[in-house]
Amino acid sequence: MSTVLLVLALVFATLGVLLVFGTLAPRLRADRAAFRSAVALTALLVLTFGSVTFSLLSPEGRLWPWVSVTAALAALVSLSRVARDISDHQNRLSLIGARREHRDTLTNLLDRQGLLRAYGALRRAERLAVALVDLNGLKSVNDNRGHNAGDAYLLEAGQVLRQVTPPGSLLARWGGDEFVVVSPGMSEQVLLAALQAANDRIQSPRPGLLPLAYGVASCAARDPLDRALAIADERMYTLKRAQHDQEAQLTGIRLPVTQDDFSRQLDLLDTPEEVLRVGMSLALHLTGFETAAYYARRGEEYELAAYEGPAAHQEVHRHRVGHLALGQGVTGEAIRSRVATWSADYPSEPQAREEWVAAGLKSTISVPVFDAGRLVGLVCVSTFSTWLAITGSRRTLLETLAQRLGAALERTRAVGDATRDLESGLLALGAALEARDFETAGHTQRVVSFAVSLGTALGVSGQELRDLRAGAYLHDIGKLGIPDSILLKPGPLTDAEREVMNSHVLHGCRTAERIPCLSPGVMSVIRHHHEHWDGAGYPDGLRGEAIPLVARIFAVIDVYDALRSRRSYKRAWTEREVRDELLAQRGRQFDPRVVDAFLELPFAFTFGFDEADLVEP
Repeated sequence: MSTVLLVLALVFATLGVLLVFGTLAPRLRADRAAFRSAVALTALLVLTFGSVTFSLLSPEGRLWPWVSVTAALAALVSLSRVARDISDHQNRLSLIGARREHRDTLTNLLDRQGLLRAYGALRRAERLAVALVDLNGLKSVNDNRGHNAGDAYLLEAGQVLRQVTPPGSLLARWGGDEFVVVSPGMSEQVLLAALQAANDRIQSPRPGLLPLAYGVASCAARDPLDRALAIADERMYTLKRAQHDQEAQLTGIRLPVTQDDFSRQLDLLDTPEEVLRVGMSLALHLTGFETAAYYARRGEEYELAAYEGPAAHQEVHRHRVGHLALGQGVTGEAIRSRVATWSADYPSEPQAREEWVAAGLKSTISVPVFDAGRLVGLVCVSTFSTWLAITGSRRTLLETLAQRLGAALERTRAVGDATRDLESGLLALGAALEARDFETAGHTQRVVSFAVSLGTALGVSGQELRDLRAGAYLHDIGKLGIPDSILLKPGPLTDAEREVMNSHVLHGCRTAERIPCLSPGVMSVIRHHHEHWDGAGYPDGLRGEAIPLVARIFAVIDVYDALRSRRSYKRAWTEREVRDELLAQRGRQFDPRVVDAFLELPFAFTFGFDEADLVEP
């Protein structure tokens, strides 16, 4: 009887073995851990089926039910282990499949689909560090150096990121100029340190700008990847803005991203010097050329007026310009034809100049510069260490620089012409005043010169200095409305006459208002140059810094020259006497700071003058 029971138990156990292996065999072949778990499960199933069978068929088998229950529980535990091992194996297979099937063709990293598939195969409870990485400057490299250079930049970045990311990380090209790194079991700090190391190894296309901007976030594998990427994206753009600000501080130039940005940035500049300094530097950074030069036309000759690039090539540009005026060579052809010329392989050009070939010139672009249709110069970029493709974007960028430079030159010339016309008009008005009051001959030109010197010493510049200069010319224009009986009176004025004389500032303001384009700063000199620091002046009784600075400056100059000049009713004061008077009025009639600055001027108060040396018209 026992033998029969034992045989029946073995039959049931065999059926259990076949059931397990029949169901799981396809999934166990490639995973040793799952296979070992399945063997243990099989042994427990044999024991379970055998003990159950023996306890059912043998009335003496009282202990076998307990054995079967215990074996069954152990089988359940073993079954869960088999299921987990099989799941892990499936995840590993998914990762392997993602890494084989979903690859970026350029960098050989995972592509977006591959990363998403691999991310879904990670253990759901595992903590992750996720980074979104942006490659700075890729668009400008593609636009201005060509897509081959852009691909090389991308490939270098991908290789370095593969080297520095923690072991076991998922690395993918997310699209365009972005990469994503997923590092299981890593902290944000570890991943940040790896990305900082990558920045040290990748060559940036622009000095002062780090090649990578990145943001890092942490999450669990069960969280959507989009959530972690949104946080990392925000942090990446914060860092990117800081990097561009730092670049601007280091280089003094905020580099544009596109050619439209380049054009807009040049439009913000006023002078040809600014356009050349900023424009040539930007052009080199954006196009990959090594040198930029501006040749200015002087009559029929050309000379190097501005240069950007290695000092080793500057002398070549400076001394080898004779052929430009003759229209010889690739560069001279731009002058002769009045259109842009270029060469990607200069030595192979039939018109190549021997001296430039000997200097190592390989690729070049030259664009003529025009001021109102008149050829005034030539902008040229060149490279000596390697050849560069002359792309349409490179030519367009340099043509933009030449156009903005020509516009700045035309604007500066027009302003100069207008300034000279205005100055001539102002000088004529001053001469008219001196013709009425002949004893002040030369006063206008002297006070203009002195005022500009004192204003410069006090840090006045730009429009404010121009206002001071024009105001000095026009300060007494109101005297044209003062009767000769008062203006030319040889003796002291009565109170009534003094009131009429003092009204010249108001007459001057009304007259000046009819002159087009006079700024408020000019009007303030005319109206307020008789105001006193202590408030005792006229016409408005202004006090202290309520008086415009240009008027405070001119007040000192006007009194200085009046005291140093002879009048019909007084002699010319000595320098020492004038000095003492200015010091006495310091803080009363005059701004103390202006008086102190005036006393430091080289023309003020050189002692030892004789009466014959005094200013006498």
